[in-house]
Amino acid sequence: MREPLRFATIALLAALVAASAAAQDPLARRVSLDLKAMAPADAFKVLADAIGVGVTVEPGVTKPVDILVRDVRARTALDTICDSIDCHWTLSGRALTVKSTLDKVPAATMARIKAFGQLQAALKQPLPAGLRFENTPLPEVAERLSQITGVTVTFVGSEAATLKVTADVGQLALAGALQKIGEQTGDRITCRVRVQAPGDGVSIQAHIGGKSGARKSGK
Repeated sequence: MREPLRFATIALLAALVAASAAAQDPLARRVSLDLKAMAPADAFKVLADAIGVGVTVEPGVTKPVDILVRDVRARTALDTICDSIDCHWTLSGRALTVKSTLDKVPAATMARIKAFGQLQAALKQPLPAGLRFENTPLPEVAERLSQITGVTVTFVGSEAATLKVTADVGQLALAGALQKIGEQTGDRITCRVRVQAPGDGVSIQAHIGGKSGARKSGK
């Protein structure tokens, strides 16, 4: 009977040592999270509180957190969140730090990424209700659209300075408004929508109307 008892005692001691190690290692603690579109600073605070550490989330980490995990190690939860919102984490003692992986991207490339994102958002931006052009010269249309959306809209072509359009574009996205204008101008005019990034530029150029479709270009 002594031999089985010795083995049982060893197994119990091993379990106690493992439990003690897990208690000392915050990353080994098990957590359950159900977070929906939560600001990253708040999401990591929830996790940090659950494992008993402090947390600093750098300003570059901005994407909202959506995560649903049940009874997983804190390390797994951290990896899952960071994989989904482009960040990386480090734990030093009891201090958790979260930084954006985009911090490692060259400044010029980062500027182009931000400018392209701004451009994409502008193209999807709904125009004000009631916005209508009545026999309006294209340069005036371009200036008005530029003021509203915060990007540079220009019409290019030999007739760009003289053509006039009549169009109700209220509540249309900018891309839809340009398409509607293109139904009147056909292949005669090209529309260029541009965002200027610091030290560089990203532009998107689309043929509005006609059969040529649209194309994007970086400059």
